[in-house]
Amino acid sequence: MHRLILLLFILLAVSACASIPGELASDGPISPTTPLLAQSGGHNDEQVRWGGVIIKTTPMPEQTCFEVMGLPIDSHAEPVYDEQIQGRFIACAKGFYEPALYDAGRRITLNGYITGTEKQKIGEYDYSFPRLEVDALYLWPKEPDVIYVPYYDPRWDPFWDPFWPYYYRPHHHQR
Repeated sequence: MHRLILLLFILLAVSACASIPGELASDGPISPTTPLLAQSGGHNDEQVRWGGVIIKTTPMPEQTCFEVMGLPIDSHAEPVYDEQIQGRFIACAKGFYEPALYDAGRRITLNGYITGTEKQKIGEYDYSFPRLEVDALYLWPKEPDVIYVPYYDPRWDPFWDPFWPYYYRPHHHQR
């Protein structure tokens, strides 16, 4: 009996570590299609899970559309800042989403179906945005504005402090 309880506890602990947010749970298969692949068309009606950084939020009468710069997502479905930008896409969700909360620079992950592409301009450049009809979305918590970075402090003596000469000092993160 004790082994069974221990096994259940271990399974719960492991599953909690490797899970995605509950809002993003999917009952169907998720396609590996990326926004860059979907730009060319031919991927309509595929269910995908895309993540990225919000560029613009546009509320409309029946829905809110997000312009998102696509980023790779990790095993928790969290967008990862990387050099591999996966293109931009438009994701539209039913209802009103507050633009002050869903503002530029926030990370978001969305589940939905590809419904085609639409042409819009980025500056003077014509860009083909894949369009996603959103079933579920998750807005990731804001990142801290202060990070701690190592710095060298020449005033400290190595015989007095074993961590000399490196310490961590707050650094204000610039976006």
